[in-house]
Amino acid sequence: MFMQKIRHATYKHRTVLIVVVVLLAIGLVGSFAVWGAADSPSANTDDLTTMEQIELYESYIAQTLPAEGEEITYDTAGTVAALYMNLYSLYATAYNETVNDDADLADEYYNQSIASAVSAAEYYQLQLDNATENTTDYEKAGVMGNKAMALACSEDNEAAQTVFDEALALAPNNYDLAVNYLSFVYNTEGLEAAQAYAASYMELVGEESSFYSQMQSQIDYIEQYEEMLQQIYQELENLQNENQSTDGANTDGESGTTGDGSAEDNTSSANDTTDNTSADDSAN
Repeated sequence: MFMQKIRHATYKHRTVLIVVVVLLAIGLVGSFAVWGAADSPSANTDDLTTMEQIELYESYIAQTLPAEGEEITYDTAGTVAALYMNLYSLYATAYNETVNDDADLADEYYNQSIASAVSAAEYYQLQLDNATENTTDYEKAGVMGNKAMALACSEDNEAAQTVFDEALALAPNNYDLAVNYLSFVYNTEGLEAAQAYAASYMELVGEESSFYSQMQSQIDYIEQYEEMLQQIYQELENLQNENQSTDGANTDGESGTTGDGSAEDNTSSANDTTDNTSADDSAN
């Protein structure tokens, strides 16, 4: 879902791509919880390049997975799934960093981002498969929300919607699930639909719940993001129109003729719009 939006934007507004990646943090709050772990690779990565971070996460995943023949536990499956979602985000960033300079390499990162999301969905399912009798419906719904978001990131929105529906039926008050679904609704149906869902969730939990204000903060962030995105698109469109006007003036200057049919001086005609208009009229 997210990488598809980023990729489509490439052809129209390349410089806005990094802004789109920021939205990933909205829907992946639950998945990113693994970053708080003491042995998480997220610690002290500020000085690392994107590719160095990717290598670190891939190495950590290999170390976290159980040895051959050992069964994976509920907690381990959830940790691995969250790590794969971090990889998804990092590969999206790598795509952003290379798409303007190396399209083939960017495509490779794009495919790796999708593969990471697919792996995340598989491990979230393994987490559900290994749930114990003590695992509550509330907890299961949160995991299902994470799986649905991973499916959406792998561009399988239909499967994501199905899992979201099942999770919402199980525990509609689960906050992590609600945040994931809010992000999904915004990216698939738009701002108004996201606002409507946020309002319905806040009504469900009530003003006394801490989740009420937290959800309000989430929808406020999305509204600010939408406003910022629209401003950027408008600025890019204005810049594009200016460039087209300049290109048009240069083209007219190069092809224009004087009234006696002789070629005009390209430098003066490119810099003088009035002369271009007169030259065009006399040529006609």
